Amino acid sequence: MTQLFDQTLYYFLTLVTSHQFSLLRYFSAVIVIEMPFYAIIMLGIIRHYFVQYHTAPKREPYYPKVSCVVVCYNEGDEIKATLISLMEQIYRGRIEILVAIDPAGNDDTRRAAEDIKASYHHPYKEIKIQILEKLTRGGHASSMNLGLAMATGDIIISIDGDCSVDNDMVERIAEQFTDANVIGVSGTLRVRNLKDSIWTRFQSLEYMFGIQLGRIGMGQLNIMNNISGAFGAFRRKFLSKIGGWNNGTAEDLDLTFRIHSYFRRFKQLKMVSAPKAVLHTDAPNTLMELLKQRLRWDGDLFYIYCRRHWRSFSPRFLGWKGFIGILWYGLLFQIALPMLLLCYLTYAFYVYNLAMLLALLAIGYCYYLVVLCLFYIVHITLVSERRRVDLGLMPYLFLMPIYQLFMRLFTGYSVIYEIIMQSHKDTSMAPWHVIKKTK
Repeated sequence: MTQLFDQTLYYFLTLVTSHQFSLLRYFSAVIVIEMPFYAIIMLGIIRHYFVQYHTAPKREPYYPKVSCVVVCYNEGDEIKATLISLMEQIYRGRIEILVAIDPAGNDDTRRAAEDIKASYHHPYKEIKIQILEKLTRGGHASSMNLGLAMATGDIIISIDGDCSVDNDMVERIAEQFTDANVIGVSGTLRVRNLKDSIWTRFQSLEYMFGIQLGRIGMGQLNIMNNISGAFGAFRRKFLSKIGGWNNGTAEDLDLTFRIHSYFRRFKQLKMVSAPKAVLHTDAPNTLMELLKQRLRWDGDLFYIYCRRHWRSFSPRFLGWKGFIGILWYGLLFQIALPMLLLCYLTYAFYVYNLAMLLALLAIGYCYYLVVLCLFYIVHITLVSERRRVDLGLMPYLFLMPIYQLFMRLFTGYSVIYEIIMQSHKDTSMAPWHVIKKTK
């Protein structure tokens, strides 16, 4: 064991202190793809902070009617917390809540929604709850399209039925639409059950870096990667004109990509982030549940970019900025890099001795720990609206590089699984009779 440690330390110090091209040889994909992307995101976050807090406020008295579409499947009594959090919004404008229940035979969810509708009222204003029951199950996209068809607000916010929101969520979302060119807004997702297990704590940090910080940075460049189906907002008229959500899996990523295709012709359009608009969701609290979720999420990336929309993947449709942004983040960072990492580590396992392999992993650990600490400091100082909660996650930063490596390798596996098995056809987001008709 002592000899292994000495050899590993020797290889580690040799790689770190040798000429820079030695590291480029082993970590070329990371250096070329990741480091510039992280730098751009960091600059975008800093720019957002100075624009938000060090320029004269331009808030106009804009309080449009907002339609909140709550998508339900089998939430049961969990829907009560969602509806109560929406009923308690502090917002000067009008709010309507559309509860889309898929399918109508879901009696527990319907009764829970009716109980809140009958018994709970806002102390100062009337907020209407309308329950929409679907005769047959059509899936997540079908429920959101039903809500879109029935909505009368200028802004439509999609929310999953097992979540809850801060009481200023609608206010924070609506203020982003003061700019007439903003057509979509991505909110912040936080893990509600972060104390359940170590896996929920890892996901809380993951959401912090990937969703909150990542989308702030990309929103500043107008290359938003995704507006989540669990929590996203759009101008209703624009969404209606482009046909709403497509059926099938990953309907949120599909919609975001389609919106990007309009940016070449209408260069003034924007999708932005609202970091202070917060939704709380329950994350998988066991490893198996987490892997099952990510098998679908990561496989859907390949399905949307490389199967459904590959013909539109060009500057002709997306414009150069959108094309480079999605190519860099969507294809290279999210799909190609995990597969390269999986292939490289498999190759290294057979070619290098154990000490060399451990030295390479140690260098990777140190690199990601430094990156995570930098983003964590920026998040705590410039972005976080719950510093005490986020500071409590600090000890888990030292394990995050290991978690990230494991999840990156699993992403590579998920992409390969989607390529071979077409796993998007096994999604639970819609019934089979709907999935088989999607492209």
